[in-house]
Amino acid sequence: MLLVEFIQAGGTQRLRGQIVQRPEKEDDVVNETCHERGHAVLKLVGLSKPGAPAHFLSFDATKKLAILSVRGTKTPADALTDLAGDIQQRDLEDGKKLYAHAGFLTAADSVLQSIRGAVRDLLAPLGYSLLVTGHSLGASTACLVTRLLYAEMTSWSSQLSSIRCVAFAPCPCMDAVNAAGCAESLDPSTSLVLSFVCNDDAVPRISMQNLGRLSLLGKGASVKEVLQLAVASRLRDSDQHLPGKVVVLHQNEEASSDDSKTSKRPGRWTAWAGNAPDFPEIGYVELSPKSITHHMAPVYREALAVVASKRGIALEAAARADEAFADWRLRVGDHADHAA
Repeated sequence: MLLVEFIQAGGTQRLRGQIVQRPEKEDDVVNETCHERGHAVLKLVGLSKPGAPAHFLSFDATKKLAILSVRGTKTPADALTDLAGDIQQRDLEDGKKLYAHAGFLTAADSVLQSIRGAVRDLLAPLGYSLLVTGHSLGASTACLVTRLLYAEMTSWSSQLSSIRCVAFAPCPCMDAVNAAGCAESLDPSTSLVLSFVCNDDAVPRISMQNLGRLSLLGKGASVKEVLQLAVASRLRDSDQHLPGKVVVLHQNEEASSDDSKTSKRPGRWTAWAGNAPDFPEIGYVELSPKSITHHMAPVYREALAVVASKRGIALEAAARADEAFADWRLRVGDHADHAA
């Protein structure tokens, strides 16, 4: 609880020199990338603080589509938000109760405070749709921003044409009732939240109850026993779950006759869709050699590109799923040093 209070009290002021960096180059990249895709940036916050992640809001006037993107964990400030894992209760404007990860809920409040005026007073009256997205910390925050906005919009004089969240590698960040509610939407053909989980990614499996199940493995319980516990109906109201419809990107293990990495990739990824209870294997923390590498955004991009290509959709994605995490980190670090 002390960590939550520290975040909510703006404790970053005491640590500013250690936990934030000037983001001018990143701001330029965001602006240029949005411009290339026909979007204009309406709001851009490049510096993160504990409980206040970096984010931007852009819009396409032709399509009447706005995108809110929340950055994932990058700085120690972001890590403090991740670690504030207490559960907070919130009474929502649609009359429902929400139990949520305290750090992500604080982050969602911060993002909403930043963009609410533009969304409510400018975009909604003009009939815009809003797509909220993010990866990791950004995904968890995006899910809660979407749930809060969905409840809040009922009191607005003008409502968005539609609102939807596409979350990549979110943590379990809200209670079972709200998580299941996020699988529905005003549009029966879509869900309010679509959560993607990449194979062995540990992050979408991390919650207080799942960490407790991990301790059972350490005490000698079998995986079968832990799985049975994961699907049991004995849940607390505050237990955290992945929100919305869930798509698990599964990595096939078929061998390839060619030893080159490139030849192994086509067809290795498949997608399984359902609700979180349909996937008991994400009900406990999975420890594997790829628990971290499968959390990386490049792996998600490649997996989605392969799955999309099977459906005749071409996505641009570099083939980097087999790259070792250490090599990836070294390459990214070298690139950042050269850019500086």
